[in-house]
Amino acid sequence: MREYLDMPPKLRRKIARMKIDLVGCSANAAHTYPTQLFGGIIKPAALARSLALDP
Repeated sequence: MREYLDMPPKLRRKIARMKIDLVGCSANAAHTYPTQLFGGIIKPAALARSLALDP
């Protein structure tokens, strides 16, 4: 989001948290790299990343 949207960091974090909650991931998923995710969290986290820019 940082590269594509011109908005303050606080708002970016709020939107990211909202998308993570939307797909049912835990708040810890916001602070992990994709390679650190496991099990049933991988696909919802990928979905949250894709929804972050409101396609």
